[in-house]
Order: sequence, then structure tokens, then C-alpha cells
Amino acid sequence: MTTLLFATTPGTPMKSDPSSLLMPRLVGTATFMLGILTMTPIISIFGWPKSRKMGIATTPMRVVALISIILMSIV
Repeated sequence: MTTLLFATTPGTPMKSDPSSLLMPRLVGTATFMLGILTMTPIISIFGWPKSRKMGIATTPMRVVALISIILMSIV
């Protein structure tokens, strides 16, 4: 990531082609989305051991978060 930051900084002596930055951007986006998608079930699951009301409240939150994440990744 340090090389990516160095390559995209204005005035750098290293010339970079925008197409060479495609793979790091795809990997970064994919791992970010995977992390967010794996955290949303945790939010829903941890509500149920606390109480039934908390589980009922956190499950719709997870569904809304999942839908919004999917919509943001499409648009």
C-alpha cells in the first residue's frame, strides 16, 4: 500500500499508469466489502443472547445494512 500511495501522490518522480492501479483497487474494494459483509451478521447474532427484544431489533438493522451495502456496491 505504501507503493500505491507513493505512485498516486502528485509530483512523484515515479510515473504510474492508471491501468496499473486497477488490480490494487479491485483487491482493496473486494476485501473491504468482504469485511463489511462479514461484520453485519455479527451485529444481528449478538443481539439474540442479550434478550429477545434486542435480537428482534438487531435483525432488521442487519437486513437494512445488507441491502444498503448491496445497493452501494451496485451503483
